[in-house]
Amino acid sequence: MTLLHIPAHTVHFPDMFEDEATGITFSVEQDSCPEDPRDEVEAEHACVFVFNAPRGNCDREAPDNIAAQAFQRYFAEFDDAKSFELTKRYLAAFWPDEHFDLAMKTIRGYSQGDWMDVFAAIEPGYGTAESHIDQYRMWAFGDVWTVVPDGDTDLDALSGIYADDPEDAVKHYINEYLPKAA
Repeated sequence: MTLLHIPAHTVHFPDMFEDEATGITFSVEQDSCPEDPRDEVEAEHACVFVFNAPRGNCDREAPDNIAAQAFQRYFAEFDDAKSFELTKRYLAAFWPDEHFDLAMKTIRGYSQGDWMDVFAAIEPGYGTAESHIDQYRMWAFGDVWTVVPDGDTDLDALSGIYADDPEDAVKHYINEYLPKAA
């Protein structure tokens, strides 16, 4: 018996959007290698700590941040809500001059097993805990995009766009990048 082998292959077509105002067409794909946004700022100033996730897929040690380290110590003994309250009391008692924006949240991805419990501690001047958690959520669950203007244009592709879907990524590109190019 002789068999003819035809290797498997995949054809990939990116999402495409046309901006009717400018006539420019954009291709949008997931950014294939975005960097962890937690590395953008030193942890002592802003940190997002994954303290619980399915299959033990969480950070082993809290980042070098007094609030996150206190939270991890309390979480070893208590549930997350009590650990959060004890962390706030600890900071007020022993670090009264440090003012962190604190948040604790369960972030969810796109399937039942896509979730993480996170704790964030952000110093003034580095954004909010909610914004850092939201940015981390988008990175962790693949919502970082590359937008490429198609056709004969002087515009450059832009990677690292955090958005909930491809359409929002194109809107961000148009609103933030096109005015600068004009």
